[in-house]
Amino acid sequence: MTVSEFKDHLQRSSHGTSTDDLTNIDRLIESAARAVLLDCDPPGTKRISDISNALFDDVYRYAIPSDLKGNKIIDIRPQASRALSDTAYQTYQKDFDLRKAIEDGTLSMEEDDGTRYLLIDKPVNGGLLLNEMESATANGTWTVTGGGTLSADTVYAVTGGAALKISTLATGNALSNTTMTAVDLTDHVENASIFVWVYLPTSTDVTRLTNVILRWGSDLTANYYEDTQTSNFDSTAFRVGWNLIQFDWLSTGLTGSPTATAYDSIRLTFTTTGALTNVRVDSIYSRLPSIYEIVYYSKALFRTSASAWSVNITNNNDTINLDDDGIPVLEAKCFELAAQQRGGKDATPDINYWGREYQMRKKTFNQQYPSESLRPKSYYYRM
Repeated sequence: MTVSEFKDHLQRSSHGTSTDDLTNIDRLIESAARAVLLDCDPPGTKRISDISNALFDDVYRYAIPSDLKGNKIIDIRPQASRALSDTAYQTYQKDFDLRKAIEDGTLSMEEDDGTRYLLIDKPVNGGLLLNEMESATANGTWTVTGGGTLSADTVYAVTGGAALKISTLATGNALSNTTMTAVDLTDHVENASIFVWVYLPTSTDVTRLTNVILRWGSDLTANYYEDTQTSNFDSTAFRVGWNLIQFDWLSTGLTGSPTATAYDSIRLTFTTTGALTNVRVDSIYSRLPSIYEIVYYSKALFRTSASAWSVNITNNNDTINLDDDGIPVLEAKCFELAAQQRGGKDATPDINYWGREYQMRKKTFNQQYPSESLRPKSYYYRM
């Protein structure tokens, strides 16, 4: 049903009372839609979307669809070859963080500085370690251009016992290693992504860092891939603390013909607008993607003629994402809100009548279409 058709429906069902006296009827319908979505999970609002960047082993934080309604996730599933054991359970953020390395298949929601993220712990294709960066000489020899010094930092580390700390970096300075143990990346070439953890100590460092360039191959002069990144893996801007940066093979520049069985050289180059101090780098992995999709309820009850889902009405040609048995629920809430707006001596009985009518219609609808979303569960801990 289009918005125009719904307005005509309201007019016909208003017992002779015109809707022309309502102030901004589009906003009233939107308010009613939000109330309905708060109480119901209509099948017409189900959507399926690829999880951005695919899933990677030991990577837990992902972008979510912008129209996901709260935590109303129905399923996380592979696009193909699903096994019976391939299921997901939703929990709360703290429980997820405590158990993410213990219980596979859990998911949660996280909000950070006004942005929501999807947390997923899923065993997928394992990664290949290129260099754990425990020290400047633990696996080959790391060198830094520009006069900075290298040291092992045992306090700030992501994996293993330490990270590599660089005392100072200016624009164009690079951290290089051409003598590390060769890794066979035959199955990863132009299929995987390279992940690197970079720690920025202060907001000044964040502001000054423009991008990070990774070069990897069987040598750094004639046979290598190179990619430049300007943000975190989850598409957020660089931040104070640890930043997980993803470098892609397919979007990179290829020089020469790297030997697939002997990747032994890496260079990280930092483009800055000023000196960076005490930057840490840790754990360089190549990880193969696993293509998963998310099934969820949308918070958008309207769809434009161009099929764009929207929480607001753009024009009368928009479609309402409700089937015929869901329209009466929206109708009742619209009449309840309209009675509140009109006021007058008949307002109270009209509000009471349509309030009760909405509750009955909502109950019937939810009995017919119970929510399929995964309910978060918590864990009890023995002290």
